[in-house]
Amino acid sequence: MDSQQLRGVSLRRSEPWSTRTWQIVVSVIVLCGMVLAVQAISTDHIGSVVEYDDGVYFGAALNFIHGVLPYKNYVFLQPPLIAVWLSPAAVLASKLGVRTAFELARAFTDLISLLNVGLVVFLLRKRTNSAIFIGTSIMALSISTIQASQTVLIEPFLVFLSLLSVIALLSGESITQDSRRLWLSGVLFGLAGATKVWAIVPVLVVLVITWRTRRDFAVKVAVGTALGFIATVGPLLLTAPSQLVRQVVLTQAIRGASGERVPSRIANLLGISYLSDLTRTYTVIGGTVAIVIALAALFVMRRSYQSISPTSRTSLGRIALWSTVAVGTSLLIAPSYYYHYGAFLAPYVGLAVGTLYRPPRWLSKHKIEASNWRHLYAVLAVAIFSLVWLGDVKQATMPPIRASVVTESMAKMLSPVHGCVVTNDPAIAILAGHYTSDRAGCPPVVDWNGTERYYVRGISGEPQDNQNVKLQSTITGWLHAADAVILGTVDAGIGSANLSYLNHHFRSRFFQAAGVTVYVRSRPR
Repeated sequence: MDSQQLRGVSLRRSEPWSTRTWQIVVSVIVLCGMVLAVQAISTDHIGSVVEYDDGVYFGAALNFIHGVLPYKNYVFLQPPLIAVWLSPAAVLASKLGVRTAFELARAFTDLISLLNVGLVVFLLRKRTNSAIFIGTSIMALSISTIQASQTVLIEPFLVFLSLLSVIALLSGESITQDSRRLWLSGVLFGLAGATKVWAIVPVLVVLVITWRTRRDFAVKVAVGTALGFIATVGPLLLTAPSQLVRQVVLTQAIRGASGERVPSRIANLLGISYLSDLTRTYTVIGGTVAIVIALAALFVMRRSYQSISPTSRTSLGRIALWSTVAVGTSLLIAPSYYYHYGAFLAPYVGLAVGTLYRPPRWLSKHKIEASNWRHLYAVLAVAIFSLVWLGDVKQATMPPIRASVVTESMAKMLSPVHGCVVTNDPAIAILAGHYTSDRAGCPPVVDWNGTERYYVRGISGEPQDNQNVKLQSTITGWLHAADAVILGTVDAGIGSANLSYLNHHFRSRFFQAAGVTVYVRSRPR
């Protein structure tokens, strides 16, 4: 590839990074870290209940280290690796307390998100400073990336393993010839699939691209993927084969439509601050703006790709571009979609833009002094931080249950309870310091909502759930073994007989500020 071709696709020569490049990289990572820190502090996330899912994932980790296994001992609708990811923080719960350990798990998720920024930088390392800055900023400061890092969610870990897989696959920006790295790439993709099944989408893209390069390369990646997945899921599959398949595959496959509608999905996938909020408030206007921006972006990316000669197109560029298309399409047509799903698309969009970017002709004709570049990047950094922060604060999930309610009021009411606590929102029990699903003799209730979906064929929160015999029988067993019950804002699906049992055997208090009812058994069992 001659120098003219290199300039055509915005590739750098192989010289070491300049000081300016390091400044750009560090500034983007620091900006992302600042937004994450401000998000946690300004929106009162520390010590508060932010999500339903984060309590489920950390609860699964607490259960895992105590030998209470998903699928076999309780319903868990996700692949198992998230419990392993969070196990180090869960181990610290015995020393630091479960609430502190939970906050460490949240901080660990932020750290993984920052590492993901570094991985995108590494993949774009042969590009120009401008390409690195633009591509990395798109990924790091996407509103989806930021909001998926506000607590313990799966997407940052999924992105981390997926990017590591691509790094192992490539030598520079081409498919590696090293068999060991091909195997490693596959294994890492398998681990990504054991974190969340969405990993199958970029895996298929990579397999198609490697197959067109050399078929034996694709075979090695495919076999490595299978080995990585089986090594993680296999032991649990042996303990509960039918339950694992029914929970992770079948229940998720028949899951009812939920979450964002298509216009809001497009706005969220674009990762632009304010756009998602505009779409929710003014569906037609916001949806139209989002669709126009998305179509324009796809048109520009397509034209940019076509302008690159076939001999100058790199494997990294192909993987990034086609993963953007495949992942974006999959998320648009999926039955359910929530605000943090777009974080899985963001790195591929950033990589695609970074590999397609070429400086405008007017910019290439004017030599800009180093000092002026520093001023330009500084202004851009401040502007981006301000826009992302303001948009994130406006759109971030405000804690439905504030720290003061959990740690003071609820914890005080639960303080006399030394037995089993059952809850339909494990984050509340964790932050109140009364998570007991990992204890011997206590009901291993981790995902109440997922259990409801499991028994009623993928749908939760429906009136008929209260009449489902298997679900109500399971809830009866939980309540009879409980010394306290916490029912949060998530629909519990409790039938009349179980409600009658609660009201007869427990005294209750409704926390209006949180929408939570705490039941404490009136007399010892």
